[in-house]
Amino acid sequence: MVRVLMLLLFCLVFFYERSTSAQTPSPHDSQPTNQQLAESSDHGVVFESQPKPKLPNDVEPTTTTTVTLSAIFTSDGHVTNIRLLKTSSNGESRATIKILVKKSMEVAKLIKFVPACKDGHAVSVYVHIEYSFGPQTEEPR
Repeated sequence: MVRVLMLLLFCLVFFYERSTSAQTPSPHDSQPTNQQLAESSDHGVVFESQPKPKLPNDVEPTTTTTVTLSAIFTSDGHVTNIRLLKTSSNGESRATIKILVKKSMEVAKLIKFVPACKDGHAVSVYVHIEYSFGPQTEEPR
């Protein structure tokens, strides 16, 4: 019930601000494609919590590694269709990268968020999620 009220409040504020803004065109006024939504940081989703990946004690990245995922943040508040887009690393072992990807995908499912809104209704959107790992770090960006 609280999530529904938060979603409704978010949609009302979003559309009120949009309707009272100046008459100059905004890049947000056009209808973006799913690809543009995926590449945009302005996807309309409001993150409530984004857990950090927990690595096994025997896994310690030796270089900075970034895992980029794509996922659908559904209108009913679930994270689905999580897919690996890319990894970037300088010399990390394949076994370690595989573990980093697995752990990133596991915690992506646990993200809590308020869905994006369009025309006053919650909508599903594609979102890119990045997790960066390095020596002694496990923090998502």
